[in-house]
Amino acid sequence: MADEFERIRAEVVEAGGIKCFKMQTLREASIYKKLGPGVNRELSDLLHQKSLDHSEMPPYQDEHVYVYEQGSKAAQLVNAIVGTPTSSGADAILKAVTPDQDANAADEKLEEIRALVVQLNDVFAGHD
Repeated sequence: MADEFERIRAEVVEAGGIKCFKMQTLREASIYKKLGPGVNRELSDLLHQKSLDHSEMPPYQDEHVYVYEQGSKAAQLVNAIVGTPTSSGADAILKAVTPDQDANAADEKLEEIRALVVQLNDVFAGHD
């Protein structure tokens, strides 16, 4: 059973810190045959032992749950959204939805290059 939860942890880490699983997957990683409040608490404890956290666990195996690394950027964002509102939570949400400055600089540089290519095409097209 520990190996199955280690595999789940590896999948979360490989996915970048958060992954969506069917509850069936978590149940099958355990010794339990059915979900219920007690089983969901046990699944939660098993995930916590692997330094993983999760969104609210639904009661049915065909429903989905987010599983994410504790302390990761994904965890910070999820906690900011579902937790008690705080200034740092608002900052985390804004950071997630605000375009990255490096990406903006790259886009601006690409636009400059495109404009230069158009100008060069005009120069060389005029000298045929």
